[in-house]
Amino acid sequence: MPKNKKALKAQRKLKAKGSFYELGAKVLERLEQREGSIKSLTVGNSKMPDDYKRNIYALICQTLKLAPVLTRILDSSEEVKKLKFSRQMLLLLTHDLLFAKGGLWNKGADPNINRTIRPFRKEFLKELDNIRQEMGAKCDEDLVPEHLRNDKLTFRYVRVNTLVWTTDKVVEHFVKDSYEL
Repeated sequence: MPKNKKALKAQRKLKAKGSFYELGAKVLERLEQREGSIKSLTVGNSKMPDDYKRNIYALICQTLKLAPVLTRILDSSEEVKKLKFSRQMLLLLTHDLLFAKGGLWNKGADPNINRTIRPFRKEFLKELDNIRQEMGAKCDEDLVPEHLRNDKLTFRYVRVNTLVWTTDKVVEHFVKDSYEL
């Protein structure tokens, strides 16, 4: 079978399962319903196309970090509410439109989706600037809530190999490295 036929077959297979953003929206929806973790719904999902797993995982993580800001941006536009996309899909599309390096073009979004959401870019950027001014944010990282930005607040779980170290020595080691219990 020539390469182009294989590529066409792979494209058809992906289209049958849904576009990148549709799959991401389904994962976000399932997360909201607490049907699993981000990792289990993306990387550990055998129904998810392998080509998309890591990218959808990253997109969802970044979207959730900025969800309060993205929600405010979407709520500010009356026209966006009339679109036939789910709330989850709009969050993902807005994130990529405003914050992703390549934006919607880089992820290979459906051209119809691109044509639908692109006209709102200026309006979204205007609202994003207003939010930045309100929050006193100098860069995009400042828009992320403090508890997500500060890595020391992230819980760490450690498994200790008791054949090599004792639990007390491991605790001492991490306390010296400025970790808190």
